[in-house]
This record gives sequence, C-alpha cells and structure tokens, in this order.
Amino acid sequence: MCGDALSGKVLNQIKKLNPEWIDELKKDSKAYIPSWGVIFSAPDGNDVSVPFRYQPQESEDSPGFVTKRIDFDNWLFNKLDTKKATVLQGQEVQDVIIDDKQVTVKSDDYIINAKLLISAEGDRALVAKKYGGYKMEHQHHCAGLRVYYDGVAGLDENGYIELHFVKESLPGYFWVFPLPNGQANVGIGMLSKYVIKKKVNLKKVMLKVIESPKFKERFQNAKIQEKYKDGDFLWAAKRTDLLAVIGLC
Repeated sequence: MCGDALSGKVLNQIKKLNPEWIDELKKDSKAYIPSWGVIFSAPDGNDVSVPFRYQPQESEDSPGFVTKRIDFDNWLFNKLDTKKATVLQGQEVQDVIIDDKQVTVKSDDYIINAKLLISAEGDRALVAKKYGGYKMEHQHHCAGLRVYYDGVAGLDENGYIELHFVKESLPGYFWVFPLPNGQANVGIGMLSKYVIKKKVNLKKVMLKVIESPKFKERFQNAKIQEKYKDGDFLWAAKRTDLLAVIGLC
C-alpha cells in the first residue's frame, strides 16, 4: 500500500485473510473506488496508460482500490479479533528491550513481555533505531507533500492513478489519485537529498506544477479540502537479519 492506493499485493493478502472482505470493499462505494491501472507522463508531455491486467475486461474484480488511508486503516482495525488480540489505545511506547529470553515493551501504563515483536511503526521506529541500526539516509528517502482536493477535472473513470514525471517536479514526481465522492489525493515527492541541498520548497513546486499548462485547466475549479500534509517515505532499505519493520508508507 502506498498512501491512499491499495495495490494488487494488498488485496491478495486481504483475500488470504478472508475472501469475503474484498466484496465489502466493492460494495462500499462511498469510501472505495476500483482502480484498474496507472497513467504515467514524461517531461516531454507524453502520457501512457498502463492497465494492471493484460485483459481487464475479463476480470471480475479490480486489481486495486483507491481510498483515504484513514478509512482503510479504520476498516482494517475493526477486523481485529479481540478474542485473540488485546488492543491498547492511547499508549505511547517508551522503550523496547530485547534480550536472550524475551522482548519487553514499556508504554505509559503497561509493561508487556513477549517472545516475538513485530514493529509496525515504520522505518524511523524506536525498534528500527535501537536494534536495526537505522539512520536517516537522504539519498534513499523521498520528501513528500500532499493535500486532498475536491473538483479536480479529468480524473479517469476507471480509477487509474496518475504519476507525472514533469520537469517542474524532477528529481521526483507529481501524483493525482482519484478518490470517492469526486475528491483526489494530490501530492509531490522529491528526493530528500536534493530537497535539502537545494532548499526546495515543495509547496511552491507543487503549485507551480498545478499552474502549468498541463494541469491548470484541470485545477481551475478545484478546491483544497484540508491543510497540506508533509512527510517522507523510503525508496530503498538495508537488509538486516535481526528484525522486520513494517508499515513504511
């Protein structure tokens, strides 16, 4: 999963958990729309549409979905079997200790001992820093900025996500993900090393892309629905035999 886009790999894992859950996503058109492919554009202005499947018309289910991440995370959270899992909300992990006998996790109000720990905090997690030797390497990170828009014109009727490698966003890309209810996830990602070196203002770059001839008409009547959200995500990672860190994006 990348942001608001659920790829075929995500859906395959959902099917393994419960095939009926895919039908739930299909029926909830207010939160999920099917995605059948991706549109790429090059700096020279040329576009190419790439379907996720060779013959999509013969497929009953779409290879992917697009949804707001908060909706998907909430849906997945509610699938937890509380008979098998104890959920502790409002708890911040203060420390993790791994020794020869067990794993100890200390939060604000709890101390938990276990034989196995799976860290789903992302690449900059406490566990990754303390036991995975993680250090921020800007040449392998992408600085990102995104915002939700309402009324972006020209969104693909088959839910194709858009990745635009336009000259204004290089070395990086500009994206448009269609969302339910006529909204869209619009953002820009650029190599962190370059952003730091050139002191790039991602918001200014993103607005420059939107105001360019290629996109100006599409955003003419579009309205921002929230504040800009910034962050970063990995483009590459080092392998370690000590632990696995999930939830990178």
